[in-house]
Amino acid sequence: MDNVDDAAITAQSGPVAIGGMLRGSSVWDSWRRRFVTDAGRVVDTGNGSFSHSEGQGYGLLLATAAADRPTFDRIFSWTTLNLRIRKDNLTAWRWTGASRDSQDRHNASDGDILIAWALAEAADFWNEPTYLAAARAMTKDITSKLVKPTQTFGAVLMPGAEGFGSKERPDGPVVNLSYWVFPAFYRLAQVEPDFDWYDLMQSGLDLVGRAQFGGSKLPSDWLSLAKSTVSPAQGFEDRFGYDALRIPLYLYWADAVTPERLRVFDAAWRKGPAILRDADADGEALTEPGYQAVAALLRCSCQGARYPESFYRFSENQHYYPATLHILSLVAATMRGGPCLDHGKIEAILSHNWRPRIGALEKLTVSFTPPARPEATVEPAVGYVTPTKIGFTAKDGDMLQDADLFSYLRVIMGALTVLAGLYYLLSRVDNESSEERPEDQTAPGGAGWKPAPGQYDIVPRTLPQNPFSTSTSLSVLADEIETAAAASVRLSRTVGLIYWEFPLLVSYEKAHGAQAVDALIESLAQDFRRALRATDNVAILNRRHFLVSICLLAGRKDLETIASRLTAAARRRDMLEEDAPSLPAGLAIYPLDGYSGLELIESARRRYRELLPEAPENDLNADTSVSQPAAQPEQTRKRSKRRPSGKTHTPQPVA
Repeated sequence: MDNVDDAAITAQSGPVAIGGMLRGSSVWDSWRRRFVTDAGRVVDTGNGSFSHSEGQGYGLLLATAAADRPTFDRIFSWTTLNLRIRKDNLTAWRWTGASRDSQDRHNASDGDILIAWALAEAADFWNEPTYLAAARAMTKDITSKLVKPTQTFGAVLMPGAEGFGSKERPDGPVVNLSYWVFPAFYRLAQVEPDFDWYDLMQSGLDLVGRAQFGGSKLPSDWLSLAKSTVSPAQGFEDRFGYDALRIPLYLYWADAVTPERLRVFDAAWRKGPAILRDADADGEALTEPGYQAVAALLRCSCQGARYPESFYRFSENQHYYPATLHILSLVAATMRGGPCLDHGKIEAILSHNWRPRIGALEKLTVSFTPPARPEATVEPAVGYVTPTKIGFTAKDGDMLQDADLFSYLRVIMGALTVLAGLYYLLSRVDNESSEERPEDQTAPGGAGWKPAPGQYDIVPRTLPQNPFSTSTSLSVLADEIETAAAASVRLSRTVGLIYWEFPLLVSYEKAHGAQAVDALIESLAQDFRRALRATDNVAILNRRHFLVSICLLAGRKDLETIASRLTAAARRRDMLEEDAPSLPAGLAIYPLDGYSGLELIESARRRYRELLPEAPENDLNADTSVSQPAAQPEQTRKRSKRRPSGKTHTPQPVA
């Protein structure tokens, strides 16, 4: 195996553009519905429904292949908001829902490479320089922080920026061969041409040949390079495991090796794909279709076997990892082509208009040089308009024609108008709050967040379009909250909900009637609306329950400040008992308290119930539009010992 020469193959390969391959594909629709939330989080259903940079990278790549720009932007926004928490341009490797302060900030190089690759593919496909700028920033940090020279093995890819070096582990450097995303290197060579990607690819191929352990002759997931020979790393299980399953997929996809190099994988899976350990020759069989799809690639490369019927039948009834391997195997098989592929069957999966082409980014670099950090600007929050560059197409010579001069003058005037509008937005004073919005939103419990480095720190006072209508339908309201969240996230902000109930309205209704209560509630709603901004929303649920939606929040502290201000408005209407220090407010903030509108509403309502000092005696509990929390056993319920007020108190009627 050591005498296999892959150099000729790697020298001839190029970056085949992936954009549009899955346009309109039912396979992508199934994968997206199963694993991508409305907020853009890719859910690993096999690992506690957590999310990680690898999954976000796969999601971005597949969204580009599907020409699904709205989903791409949602995934990228969620990734930026929740994983861009380091001081560099790399991403945190995992998200568990923990507070920002306690979140693990270590990165994983495979996830960073996948995200950078997807951004480059998206920049090419949608002709979008901002994606290229983000890809460049990430790729520079990948090459400078994650690639380390070794005396024996050349430049190697570290699994993360910290924790795997020779100074950090006695058996270091420690590497993981599945983190060499070989098909990405061709495209990243266009993003960062000064780096020697060929050398990095060759070191990975060399390690694949050296790391042959046990009877299977397959590499372990984690390898130690501390000595002149490769060995399994300490503290990890010695097995060809779930990580390593991707190695043959990446090798085949990149067309980076000869069939002889892949035969060791094919031979080890003589009974089908499996997790292999030295002590178990047959290993742990993997029956999911996604793992079988990777095995089909190997049989094609090594035996010339055509892909079986099951290869073309994508099933969403499998966990995230095998499902992702399956759809990636379909993409890889299509890119490679050859006699193994049934073109009639694959055409039912792929876009009919897709044709292989070599990707190019030069068209985006001629007149665009991304800064180290993007300048603060205002982006549209709802919808997206692809920037169109002004082209110069003079027919005769290099002289500008009159029509060209007129076009350029119009462009200049338009730019001046935009600058004037930006200056107007920046010069307006935010008189809605007496204190500045704090930049560091790290409230106790990690409820807040701050914009990721390089994101937009100056935002408009309102969203360009109001996502809210006057509908009181819960499903419509939930959809509108999700729209507001997506628009706010694009501006590096978020949305929050405030939920109130007013127990005093029960006695007021008995004394004055339902009509008087309705008038009082509408009057208070108007007070709230006057205290908020135009694209915030005040909804009344079941006549007496208030749900306030706030857009463009910097974090939970912002939401708490607004809740205090609205509580003061309610006090002026005598909606609180005289001895009550404040009114409990149920707060929920996206995405920490929920990803869908319904989740956020239920979270705010639940928080309100938890804060009640004493369960209302006469609560009609009429809010059936929100699912009720599960009833607690009677012995676990505790009532407040706070003395009730000796005075009777009646809300102030409408003037």
